[in-house]
Amino acid sequence: MRTTILGFFLLLCSFSCTDAYAQDSYVRVPSDTSSAYTVTMKDGSVLNGRILERTKAEIVFSDINLGKITLKTNQIKSIERVSDDTLAVTMKSGSKVVGKLLGKSDTVLLVESSTLGKLTIRMSEVKEMRLIDKKNISRKGDYRFPNPLGTKYFLFGPSAIVQRKDQGYFQNTYIAYNSVDFGLNDHVTVGGGVFGFVFPYVSAKAGVEVAGNFHMGAGGHLLVNPFFSEIGIPWAVYGALSLGNREKNASLGVVWGGGFGKRLERPIYSFSGQIRFGRRSAFITENYFYPVQQQGYNYVTGIAVSSITYYYAAAYTYGIRILGERTSWDVGFLGLSDFADVIPVGIPFVSYTLRF
Repeated sequence: MRTTILGFFLLLCSFSCTDAYAQDSYVRVPSDTSSAYTVTMKDGSVLNGRILERTKAEIVFSDINLGKITLKTNQIKSIERVSDDTLAVTMKSGSKVVGKLLGKSDTVLLVESSTLGKLTIRMSEVKEMRLIDKKNISRKGDYRFPNPLGTKYFLFGPSAIVQRKDQGYFQNTYIAYNSVDFGLNDHVTVGGGVFGFVFPYVSAKAGVEVAGNFHMGAGGHLLVNPFFSEIGIPWAVYGALSLGNREKNASLGVVWGGGFGKRLERPIYSFSGQIRFGRRSAFITENYFYPVQQQGYNYVTGIAVSSITYYYAAAYTYGIRILGERTSWDVGFLGLSDFADVIPVGIPFVSYTLRF
């Protein structure tokens, strides 16, 4: 007899939440006033420019469109540093120019593009301009928006990279599986979801970048349907190591879990990864190696014996993520090694994700 347990699941980790965002009622203001920043306000307004002055209660900000403006820190949602003076300009005609900001007046904008050279742009022709990070500019000089889902794989895939503060996403897979995750701060993400409309769960994950592009994390899931309270609520916890950034990364995970009065006798191992290969496309894979129990068998007598052995089978997924700045689609295949001789490529699946 075989039993296969792929647990469903909660974080049993106490991860210090001593981030300054959580300790104070105001947003931490960076001390480097010479760099460029993107400031997102709680009402949804987005400003791009430099911090001129700062106090605990407010900052004086020089926006590239609005000029000098005073902001209350308790009204700020987030502040992100971007590469100095790298500008993405959208024209009213629909044309886009990306380059280094050389100068600006009330009537003209001077930009140096790596492909077009120095350009003088009339402000009356500009629809929108914003500061961007240099790492999101391709070798051809095209702007590529940051990967909105660089912290997650297809389904559960343990990753040590966490959501940024006040960022989250909603995911729907096969209509019947829905989940939500939200960044409490830059180290802790919480969430939950529902399987088949009747099996709700909660989840949490904590992670930290311990060195350049090397992350460590822990998390888990717990099924909260009271229907299972008398027979054992399914749960799982995991630890993960991730190497890379939000554009390309790989993760190794170890999962332990149980439910229905039992627990895993062997851990589940995972290997997942993603690599962005285009402005709007990325390759994703998420794989689990889970223990399968099998009863001993005497082939001479044809009688089952008491010995129990284990072997590891694989559940694998692979496919393409079609990226948008707020919405994304996953199109791929899900397979099991035990059925690879019947359906080698796996069964297709589609998933939709909305970032908020």
